[in-house]
Amino acid sequence: MSVVQATSSVTLNDIRARILRLPGALREAIPRGRDTLDIRVAAIDFYGALTISSGHSYLGGVTELFRRLGVLRGGETGPQGRTMQVSWSYEPESGIAALEPSIDDPWRPVPGSTPADDSTPSPTDPAVLVAEALARFTPAREAARRQAVDHARTFVQAHLGTFSPEDVRKLLQLFNVDHRNGSNKADRFAPGFTGSLANDIAAATDALNGWIPRLWEASDDEAVARVLDEFWAAKDVPGAGRSLPTMLLHIRDPERWFPIMTGLAKGYTVLTGQSVRGRKGVRYLEYARGLAQLRRAYDVPVHATDLVLMEAARAEAKAGVVHVETESAPAEPVVADSLDGAVPADDAPDEEHVYDRDALMADTSMPEAELDEIEQLLADKPQLVFYGPPGTGKTHLAERLARYLTRDGGEFRLVQFHPSYGYEDFVEGIRPVVSVESAQVGYRVEPGIFRQLCDLARKRPNETFVLVVDEINRGNLPRIFGELLYLLERRGPDHRVELPISRQAFSVPTNLILIGTMNTADQSIALVDVALRRRFHFVELRPDSQLLREWLSQHAPKMAYVATVLDKLNDALRRERLDDNLLVGHTHFMRRGLDELALKRVWDRSIVPTLEEYFYGKRDKIAQFRFETFVEVDAAVSENESGEGAG
Repeated sequence: MSVVQATSSVTLNDIRARILRLPGALREAIPRGRDTLDIRVAAIDFYGALTISSGHSYLGGVTELFRRLGVLRGGETGPQGRTMQVSWSYEPESGIAALEPSIDDPWRPVPGSTPADDSTPSPTDPAVLVAEALARFTPAREAARRQAVDHARTFVQAHLGTFSPEDVRKLLQLFNVDHRNGSNKADRFAPGFTGSLANDIAAATDALNGWIPRLWEASDDEAVARVLDEFWAAKDVPGAGRSLPTMLLHIRDPERWFPIMTGLAKGYTVLTGQSVRGRKGVRYLEYARGLAQLRRAYDVPVHATDLVLMEAARAEAKAGVVHVETESAPAEPVVADSLDGAVPADDAPDEEHVYDRDALMADTSMPEAELDEIEQLLADKPQLVFYGPPGTGKTHLAERLARYLTRDGGEFRLVQFHPSYGYEDFVEGIRPVVSVESAQVGYRVEPGIFRQLCDLARKRPNETFVLVVDEINRGNLPRIFGELLYLLERRGPDHRVELPISRQAFSVPTNLILIGTMNTADQSIALVDVALRRRFHFVELRPDSQLLREWLSQHAPKMAYVATVLDKLNDALRRERLDDNLLVGHTHFMRRGLDELALKRVWDRSIVPTLEEYFYGKRDKIAQFRFETFVEVDAAVSENESGEGAG
């Protein structure tokens, strides 16, 4: 395709709005879907990528370009501008547009601008912004941030590919460590990596265990860009956006990489005149290199980079330097973002929808009446346990319910009890701490997960916080809960106890909910400590062939007969006088892509090992539960009933 030649003009109104219009011929030559345009201006040695609006009518991020072109400056009565003619030369193959300005116009006031003293440095002058940001960057703040990043790096290396949801939450907390007014804070990038975003990210732990090693081990820039592109295309970690994968790169090598999120990207555009909007690996590489150059030019410590970028974003907003839409460029939808007021929707986290009742019922196949009952139970006692045989969806329901309960703000976390889990893990305990300065080992009282969540809930009383305790009956409950047996039913600041280790007064806030799951194949509900049992409501989940039948009708209609197989199997187990707590649950068979081969695999690798435990040493009994005994017979019955038999 030949080079596209075109001309356009820049008016004072364009300068006020900070837009650079694209000629019609150029717009038609740009492939649809492109959100940036590479610009080269030989006269000022400028080369960068500027953002195209949704209507391909203007370019955003041109404030610095206008200044360098000599069509925008400060004046005694306010900003001044000059009109300009522009000659464009666009090469579709390279995607680069060369721009030649022609300025033959006197300086005039920019309409609609506020007066400003030209002797005062520009509010977006990089030197001024850096000085203001570094004035708040104390040695203690630098040390806290550096130690958190170093700790996060060690933590990732120790858990590479094996993260649990709780490990993910701990890592996100390390991302947000800051220091101000003499104490550490947890809000460096907040609300990024917190709240519902943290919930969504932790819920995608399995996917993260595949992505984190790839980001960690990408050998060069090309590999990093490729992994980022694949991560953003997969969209299997809700809430991650651009910030999570690039923050992981940052803790891997702080000098080389830095996180990108909307507020930081906006500050970068103010300081460099170059846009990094969109999710493209190559754009992130340009951003990382540009930041490295910026830090070298102004001697910015790496852990102060975000302070400088946010200072630039705030200064631009205060100065009224904004990118606005025109009639020919319809406004883009915006959503709330963590670091500034609004961000184009395609730059937001992948899932911003509220997890409402409909979503919960769709995910769990729970009837609305049962959800109403659960909400009433939690209103009566904010402690609830789902119990039943293996494979009845207890943990899945608990996690989805926690997400629903925190839909309007707050957080949920998950912990799994086991025989060695204790009070020091749950409430508080003494932990060894290595001093970075002296390399000496000391000891201090560290809060456990329950106390951490209580402290957080107390600070945010209008939000809901949920702790999910998986396999609650596998722990030594009186030892783990301690004095919480008293506090669980006596909530609020009027009911406090002194914790035995820290000697601090402690109460359980009213906006914290505790949800447990209990596998009755391990331990009957009757064996749970009576004092603890009295403080919880218990909801039984039984094997449900009807629920399985409805699920199969939507996801694997050809396998509908499996619901009958489940009924026949559990009937056979009852005839062997097995307790109902040992029946086989329906979720064993609720698998995407279920077919005959997958069904055989589930039976041999999941059902049979369970039955071998139930009938230990009784091979004749186990032989009665062969796959062929149940599945072939019921398949034929199902085909005859549906009229789809072979004959």
